[in-house]
Amino acid sequence: MQEQQRPPLAILDMINKNYHLAEVLTPPVNFEGLDVLMIAHPHRLPPAVLYAIDQYAMSGKPVLMFLDPLAETSQPSMRNPMMPEFPSSDLGPLLQAWGIEMADDKVVTDRNMALRVTATSGRQRIVASYLPWLQVKKDNLSPDDVATSQLSLMRISSAGALRVARNSDLKMSPLITTTPDSMLMNRADVMGRPNPNELIEKFKPAGERLVLAARLSGPAKSAYPDGPPVPDEERAKPLLPHLKQSTGSVNLVVVADTDMLSNTHVVDQRGSPNSSNSDFVLNILDSLAGGLDLNGLRGRGLSVRSFTLVDAMEARDEDRYRATERKLTQQLEETQQQLAQLQTQNAPAGADVPALSREQQETIGKFNRQIVEIRRQLRDVRAAGRAQIEKLELQLKLFNIILVPLMLVLLGLFSWMWRRMRLKSHLASLRLNGRAT
Repeated sequence: MQEQQRPPLAILDMINKNYHLAEVLTPPVNFEGLDVLMIAHPHRLPPAVLYAIDQYAMSGKPVLMFLDPLAETSQPSMRNPMMPEFPSSDLGPLLQAWGIEMADDKVVTDRNMALRVTATSGRQRIVASYLPWLQVKKDNLSPDDVATSQLSLMRISSAGALRVARNSDLKMSPLITTTPDSMLMNRADVMGRPNPNELIEKFKPAGERLVLAARLSGPAKSAYPDGPPVPDEERAKPLLPHLKQSTGSVNLVVVADTDMLSNTHVVDQRGSPNSSNSDFVLNILDSLAGGLDLNGLRGRGLSVRSFTLVDAMEARDEDRYRATERKLTQQLEETQQQLAQLQTQNAPAGADVPALSREQQETIGKFNRQIVEIRRQLRDVRAAGRAQIEKLELQLKLFNIILVPLMLVLLGLFSWMWRRMRLKSHLASLRLNGRAT
């Protein structure tokens, strides 16, 4: 359901062109006639609705769920518009009973997949990697699943990580994964979009790929083994008698992010796709509904060409700057502490301004000069790194704007001269043949 005073979701229009959308999670719910049950960022669902979802899944019907530990683009809080009203999704007892784990207080971060953003450090603007915002490229999409094999680029923000419980019989087939250079970070550290460098300082890669979206199949147990939690008149009309466990294999797709459905992640300002997010959703719906045409897979139109050399240089520059920044920042803090201690020495009781000797004043001046010098060095480190990258970017532009056209002109000139020489040779041979006859 679209929230009031918010722009409609472009993804819903795209789905509506291929399927008939109907809101079914309002009691009394009735899932009869559905091809796929799609759930996005559930929270505070009544017991009757949770029971209906559970029984629908136990019957083997397809369910697509978008869950999130930090839904940044969801409805803002009335108390604090900068924070979401419901940060994390909530499906009650369902996930635990089915054997699916996703911590609602942990957010996935990845240094290799992180989106580079413009941030502010003091009075300066810097380009840094924001670890919770991820660019999902082809290497992170399953090549074996028909829904992802032809996709090229997706955008995901502040996602969770999916696991199958140890005592579960479910089989997980990952659709989207991170690189090994990733970790789960506390949601509290990510809330409010802190300075990217603060998150980078806390980042310690776990060395394993985390699952952001997956298909789940196999036997599962109901979250309500003793029957419906509410009276019959309040629950959904069941498609089958009460099921204590799945009749066969469940048919689930779980995506640990809901921000990927937002307009900023799906289309640009002109309404054109800026990622493969919509193709992913439509492909999943097609496959779950059983009508997937292998020759009509979506996701072929968006191509991405990465400047791997520039990206690698930026990553090295960021690492180099961060190491130097830590060292200089530590020196700056130590100098400021020494300055503060010196300024409070020998201060008369009750005096607002401490009385300092000439030697102390000279030392304070020295510390101030050191602070200015350290800050200058910080600026120089950043400027030096950016200068190298800008030099490479300039070389690439010159190559594309001047050298490539020049090469084409030279190639054309060479081709013209070669054809002209062949023509002259051919005419000469004709003249010789004519004289011989």
